[in-house]
Amino acid sequence: MEETKKSYYAIIPASVRYDTNLTPNAKLLYGELTALSNEKGYCWAGNEYFANLYEVNKDAISKWVAQLKKYGYIGTELIYKKDSKQISKRHIYILDPIMKNHYTYNENSLDPIMKIHSDNITINNKINIIKTNSVSPILDFWNSLENIRKHKNPNSDIYQRAVKYIDQLKSATFHKKNKLSDSLFKDHNVPQEALTKKFTDDEIKATIENMSLMYIGGYWPEDKKRLPSDLAGLIYSYKSGFSFFLRCFYNPVKPAGNEIKIKSLNPEVYNIYKEFAKDMLAGDQRREQKLIIFVNDLIEEQGKIFDVIEELYEYTSFKAHFGTSEKPIRFFNQHISYLKKQSPEYVKLTSLKTTSAHWEGFVKDAKNVHGYNFYPDEKEIQNMNVSRDNAVLRRKNQKMQEDKKREEEID
Repeated sequence: MEETKKSYYAIIPASVRYDTNLTPNAKLLYGELTALSNEKGYCWAGNEYFANLYEVNKDAISKWVAQLKKYGYIGTELIYKKDSKQISKRHIYILDPIMKNHYTYNENSLDPIMKIHSDNITINNKINIIKTNSVSPILDFWNSLENIRKHKNPNSDIYQRAVKYIDQLKSATFHKKNKLSDSLFKDHNVPQEALTKKFTDDEIKATIENMSLMYIGGYWPEDKKRLPSDLAGLIYSYKSGFSFFLRCFYNPVKPAGNEIKIKSLNPEVYNIYKEFAKDMLAGDQRREQKLIIFVNDLIEEQGKIFDVIEELYEYTSFKAHFGTSEKPIRFFNQHISYLKKQSPEYVKLTSLKTTSAHWEGFVKDAKNVHGYNFYPDEKEIQNMNVSRDNAVLRRKNQKMQEDKKREEEID
């Protein structure tokens, strides 16, 4: 431990000293990190070293490190043992806006008080300079997309990892720096050329835009639970060795089961909704894919509703207003007619979803205005069954009376 204790000059800039988000001990640790970073440009000491130094437990050190990392003052890099996912060491880099630009200092930069004691201070004039963390144009493009987690702090660990992976993709060193999963090539049709390909900025932008679709329901993958939430994790997952970037570059994301959905889609129904939503679509392919999903859901919901109607209601008047199972277009035209009556500024493409407030309004309108409950509860079903049975019995009795009357007339 004595060998690790360095007598380098520690710096705690004003941005750290006056940051109320940091505890006093986290600020003190920051100063220690600057001192230990002088020799190699990064701090290599582990939590156990700092715990012994400050006579606290390692959990306390972890909290201080987490604070500094959360608010953008440090970045960390984990070094793994060869051919293993086991961590061998950790490097901590200073990312403070002041320090990152001026992480070299010499005796002439010391204030007068420090100069008095300069004989007792070891100054390292060959410090590795940490580059300024400039904003990445590709990360800016990522942040402009919808449905994604945005990365706006260039000093954050996630931002820096994404930039690192992007640089590796552009320099064809991605596969050399990261161990890729065999399943990427065997199960996801990524060719071997990916190992030596130098990706252009335009190719990277087009691919990450395509990847943003993965967070939309109905798009691959169907199971979103294991989908990374950040761009760095999408480009490379060090836990699994998988790269969604490579997978999506060679096999762009499409709606899950896209071919089946389009094949089963009723063209007539789709066209009336496409005509209704043409201004919302504006030629955007992604929105048209969403429309396909919404219309399929509407058709499926309409089928369930008609099953209820045919089973419980007197069907004649319903057919006149909403159509039949064989010819359901009238039902969808009634839905669109309802939407056209609403305030245009509140009707969006998502208004076509069967979970939207507009669908709920259409259902209420059908019940309150036309007398048909699309979603009856158990008690209502029982009452309607009784009403239906009574109606059948009345028709049967009426027919019997008519038949008897005709017989009497013949006699």
